[in-house]
Amino acid sequence: MRIVLCDKEDCTGCLACMQACGQRAIRPKQSDNGFVYPIIDEAICIGCQSCVKACPVISLLPPYHYNRDGHCYAAYQKQMSIRMQSSSGGLFYTLASAVISQGGVVYGAGWTDALHLKHIGAENERSLERLLRSKYLQSDTSEVYDQVKTQLKTGRQVLFCGTPCQVAAMRSFLRGKEYENLLLVDVVCQGVPSPAIFRKYIDEVEARYETRVVDVIFRSKKYGWRCGLFLLVVCEDGRRIEIKYDRNSYYRAFLRNYFIRESCFNCQFKEPNKGCFSDITLADFWRIGAKVSYKCESYESGVSAIITNTMKGEQAFEIIKDNLVWEERSFEEFSTNGGLVIAQRPKCFDDAFETAKTEEFGIIQEKYYPYTLRTYLVDWIMMHFPQQTIETIKKWLKKSQS
Repeated sequence: MRIVLCDKEDCTGCLACMQACGQRAIRPKQSDNGFVYPIIDEAICIGCQSCVKACPVISLLPPYHYNRDGHCYAAYQKQMSIRMQSSSGGLFYTLASAVISQGGVVYGAGWTDALHLKHIGAENERSLERLLRSKYLQSDTSEVYDQVKTQLKTGRQVLFCGTPCQVAAMRSFLRGKEYENLLLVDVVCQGVPSPAIFRKYIDEVEARYETRVVDVIFRSKKYGWRCGLFLLVVCEDGRRIEIKYDRNSYYRAFLRNYFIRESCFNCQFKEPNKGCFSDITLADFWRIGAKVSYKCESYESGVSAIITNTMKGEQAFEIIKDNLVWEERSFEEFSTNGGLVIAQRPKCFDDAFETAKTEEFGIIQEKYYPYTLRTYLVDWIMMHFPQQTIETIKKWLKKSQS
């Protein structure tokens, strides 16, 4: 029997199929755009269909109940140091730390020494630091599903965190079996950019500053949590270089849906009205307080949204909530988060990938998503004024135009 996996434009690149194959008849192959796809060696394949059953696209499991039926909270860590080293309110660290304190293991996306983003395990507080903060490119999950299954069989507590499609793949790989010792956490995701395009950008940064980049911090909070306006790169020679405004061309591309995976334009895993595949959903609680008052003097240090989608998720929140400042909010307020909306394919999407083969990011940006004076002014305001002042400015502008 000839095995047919999902269509290429729907493939999420999770490689759960490869890990499910007992014959090791599937190998990863990188496309011209830098994304990985599974290839079946038909000379080895025995047609058992284990790969098909593990594919989250083909064997789509029923999601848990709708997000809006669960509880939605705004929350942040009481310890400012934890909050500041996180991208939003420090909720992932708090959940992960609770699991590790029970002797468990946490899996999430972390940088390797070669600045390759890969799902890895953390068993102590020190190794957990590698999994913190948002990373705007697709992580390598080519080994993690096997690793999680092995840990679950020993009875060990496991937290697995990933994008909605990666979490759905975890459930498919486990054939839908519910493990009491597994906590699934997904992070709201706009789309996953190409690792090869990210590497191209880092190569340009290294050439410009004549050093090797050893760490990348997206959305540093130096100018406040909301802005996300620059990358902070940590160099081998000890320098910490801010890359902002027009130089932040990789992040600009991401915001406009360039260089993300084709399947992101047809995502089956994150529409709120379909339900979700995790016990807990984490995200930034953007625009909280815009319509319903929200008091937080340290707002600029980050506020998380945490949605409990299952009883297991609610129980996990109960365990950690004493470490948090939290309050329940409506899902409707949270639903303004743009990451809940399926990404729209830019008109020049393919052309931008082709241009990236020969041109530097500055030229790519100028051609497809130019950095205008208006963009600069908006960035400058976001980096120099607190959110409350910005909201006042918006209301004044709206009133003056009416």
